[in-house]
Amino acid sequence: MSEYPTAEQFSALFNSYNRYEEVFIEKWRASTQGLYDDQLSLKKLSAIAEESSRVAFKTINEYNAQIWLSSQPSFTLAVGALGLPTSSTPQAAERAVASAARLLGSYKNHDYRFTCQVAGMMGIYQKYLAGVAECFANYLTGRSVRAATQGERVLEKMRTLTSELQQLISGADFFSERARESLRINIERAATDLDRLNYPSASKRQDARLRERLMASEIIRFHHDILGGPMNRAVFQLMGLPFVKGQIEMRTIERLANAEGARIEARTKAKREATIEAMAKERKRISSAS
Repeated sequence: MSEYPTAEQFSALFNSYNRYEEVFIEKWRASTQGLYDDQLSLKKLSAIAEESSRVAFKTINEYNAQIWLSSQPSFTLAVGALGLPTSSTPQAAERAVASAARLLGSYKNHDYRFTCQVAGMMGIYQKYLAGVAECFANYLTGRSVRAATQGERVLEKMRTLTSELQQLISGADFFSERARESLRINIERAATDLDRLNYPSASKRQDARLRERLMASEIIRFHHDILGGPMNRAVFQLMGLPFVKGQIEMRTIERLANAEGARIEARTKAKREATIEAMAKERKRISSAS
């Protein structure tokens, strides 16, 4: 391997959690097949979870980027700061199965969801690896910079075009009703997907450290998604990996984390208000119909 993994190798690692989950589910199902409810105690399921996770981890240990990351002090310190388990243990398996049982109840009643829930908790380290690997690949390819500097402009143009398409479809009464309905549904789906996308810039300053600030912001967003918070110390450690060309200070990371927290709060508020508005419209529609 070169001095550090390529963007392609980090992208391959990004897909590793999907492979982990596939192997976990395959092993779990093979182990539970033919067993009756009274044979699927929490203790038995915990043992199956531990073995399934062990087999899954063994399958995906060949990723070069993962081997490299595990040898880097900065990454080890980041994982340590987060307290992520890096291997399958009986204790982790018991916690995962007990949590799934509290959330979903009987395993037999929620076979696939139960299994995925346990796999997600047992594979949290692999899920974390996959997520930060995507951030690293985006940094090395410059995708984060392109997204921040061009993304919102392109998105706005796409939203305008979908709006124009919706207007054209509504007035195209020479199409069959079936064709118009199909087009309407597809365009509405595209418009919804576009509304979910956003590319917030980490800074208005497009200077020599823009790429580093954008990667730090991307890691912070990922931490919010998977861990529920920015985890600034871990971000600082990850920014010390050898392929990161320019270093940023902890106070910069704290500023980025505060900005991301404000964006998340604003999105949550907007989503809540949209839900309330939709419910009010539905109640009004039902009231009018009756």
